[in-house]
Amino acid sequence: MPTVQPEQTSEKKELSPSKGLQRINSTDLFRGKTRLIIQHYDNEYFLQITRQGKLILTK
Repeated sequence: MPTVQPEQTSEKKELSPSKGLQRINSTDLFRGKTRLIIQHYDNEYFLQITRQGKLILTK
């Protein structure tokens, strides 16, 4: 019995932005720094940009 493969296309599907969500650019958020503190209720979280350009959130 032959297996059926889904059609493969080279086009990427565009994801539509979720309604009601605010989008903040990381360059606006960090303002030239690589680390910032997020205050959430009584807790502080550290958000940092790695050398590879990825984001890490720690408590």
